Order: sequence, then structure tokens, then C-alpha cells
Amino acid sequence: MAEPFARGLAAILRFYVASQPKVINIKSWALKEVVVEVVDQVGGELRARVDVVTDYYDLTAEAYEDSNTALLESCLLGNANDDAFNPPIQVAAGLRLEYRNGGQSKAFTLNSATRSPMDLKSGGRTEALMHSIHIRAQFVVQTNAA
Repeated sequence: MAEPFARGLAAILRFYVASQPKVINIKSWALKEVVVEVVDQVGGELRARVDVVTDYYDLTAEAYEDSNTALLESCLLGNANDDAFNPPIQVAAGLRLEYRNGGQSKAFTLNSATRSPMDLKSGGRTEALMHSIHIRAQFVVQTNAA
């Protein structure tokens, strides 16, 4: 039997603010590599030489706003910290993928990270408030998944 594909319930995303884990009810997320696509036109060659250079990684997540999470308060705390000319509050993220093959899992951390502008939105009277989380990181590295 072929191994089943990993599903959303097998992808666990954690955020850390000032080295403390933040429990967030995440609906969806995306991790994107941001690159510069290089095209070098060399005279006398039939085709351009192409390359790609990684700039950074962009993590976005849609999360539910609730009193336990208090994402808006966390962002405002970061703004107040910046306004007081204090060193930036340390942010990081971790991603763990659980595969359905008998226990193998993989873990990744986003290092040298910083938050991007916050976004809190309401879909209407009966919809849950959704908070968009944006984190940019210089590195994504695989770590011990134990």
C-alpha cells in the first residue's frame, strides 16, 4: 500500500515571542522562499545563463483571534517596544511535519526572524475575527524532531 499524503492536521506550526511559545489557533499557513531570479546575458551564447539567489523566507498564517491568544496585544506590545527604542523583541517559528509512515517526522525552525505588519480582519457579524501573521526569516533549517 502506498504511503498516504501528509494532511493539514499533521503540520504543526508554533510561534515564539521573546523565546516563549505562543499557543495560536491557526487555520491555514504558507511558507514561501523569496528569491531574486538572475538572468545573465552572455554575448555569443545561444541562451541566457539563469540562476536563483534566495533573499529570505516569508511565513504567513491565518489565525483565530481569542482572549488566550491576544495576537493584537502582542503586536501592540512590539510596537511599544520599538517606540521606546528598545532592542527588537525576538521572534521565531517552528514547523513540525508528522508523516503517516509509522512515526517518521521532520522539524524545521525559522531563524533570524522578524515580524511584518499585522492584519486583523472581520468577515462579518457571525464570522470569527482572523489575524494574519507575517514573519520573515533569513534561514529555514531542519532540526531534531524528537
